[in-house]
Amino acid sequence: MLIKKIANNRINLANWLGIIMRETKYMRVSKAQEEINQTEWENPDNWSTIYFSKKDSRIWVPKRSTKSGFTINFGSRAGSRWIYYLFLLFLVLGGFFGAVIVFIMMKAY
Repeated sequence: MLIKKIANNRINLANWLGIIMRETKYMRVSKAQEEINQTEWENPDNWSTIYFSKKDSRIWVPKRSTKSGFTINFGSRAGSRWIYYLFLLFLVLGGFFGAVIVFIMMKAY
């Protein structure tokens, strides 16, 4: 019985590692995609107050003035998810700290 569990765990581990290897294979960016990313980044039509390009595969892109840091590509699905999760995080933190402040104010009176 123990040998069977060990064998099953090895198979599961192998499947899990195979999934990771497949994902990292697709995460590599080819030279052609790097060129597309660069031309999309240089295109002024993709920039307003935000960066939006569906052809650009990057989630985080450098800002126009590269010394300013990075911004999120709103054109990618993963970029949209980042915005959603950040908004949700701020909403939860705001609710939590708001509740703490109300609790402290109620105790004070």
